[in-house]
Amino acid sequence: MHPTVRQTIKSFVSYMLSTLAQQLKDIGTSVGPKGTDLLNFVPEQQKLEREKRDKERERQRVEKTLKEQKKEKKESIGKRKKGTGSS
Repeated sequence: MHPTVRQTIKSFVSYMLSTLAQQLKDIGTSVGPKGTDLLNFVPEQQKLEREKRDKERERQRVEKTLKEQKKEKKESIGKRKKGTGSS
């Protein structure tokens, strides 16, 4: 990946995370926690969001692996059929 693209992605992710933190702080403030409770609310919500993203990435990895296995199996069957059909 080109360094400029990598830096742009890092900047965007950093911006999104800071925006999310601010949104969580705003939500927390409107819901009612103050002081220490608010300080605990934001990291806990960030942790939940991170876990959610991790689960989604894992789901996508599993889905990709299954698709690749299915494709390989299909190609393998196709090669065997070609091998037996030319005899």
